[in-house]
Amino acid sequence: SERTFVVNAISKTARATGWRVGWVISPAQYTTALRGVHDQLVLQAPTPLQFGAAAMLRLSDEFFAEHRKEYSAKRDLLLAALRTAGFKVAATPGGAYYLFADYSDVKSLHKLSPYEAAIKMT
Repeated sequence: SERTFVVNAISKTARATGWRVGWVISPAQYTTALRGVHDQLVLQAPTPLQFGAAAMLRLSDEFFAEHRKEYSAKRDLLLAALRTAGFKVAATPGGAYYLFADYSDVKSLHKLSPYEAAIKMT
C-alpha cells in the first residue's frame, strides 16, 4: 500500500535486545526523508551486529515458530501467577510482551497509589 510503513527490529525476535538493529520498509517516495531523519537520530550499529541481524533474517520459519511457543508459554505462566496473586489482567497479549495488570484487588497493595505500589513491588 502507498501508506504502509513496516518498522521492526531484531530485539525480541532474535533475543538481541541490546543490539539496536532495526529497519523500516516504506513506499519509495518516503525513503529519502526517512534516511535523513535516521541519520540525525540513530547511531550506526556495529558491523558485526549487522551481520548477525542478516543471519537471523535467514533463519528457518521453524526457528521462529519454536520461539513463539517459548514466549507464549512464558506469557501464560506469568499471567497465571499474576491472576493467582490477585491481579486483574483484562487481556492476554497476542503480539507483544506487555501485560497491563490492575492491582486494586491485591490485599497488600489496593490502598496504595500506583507509585507506592510500584515501589513496594520492587
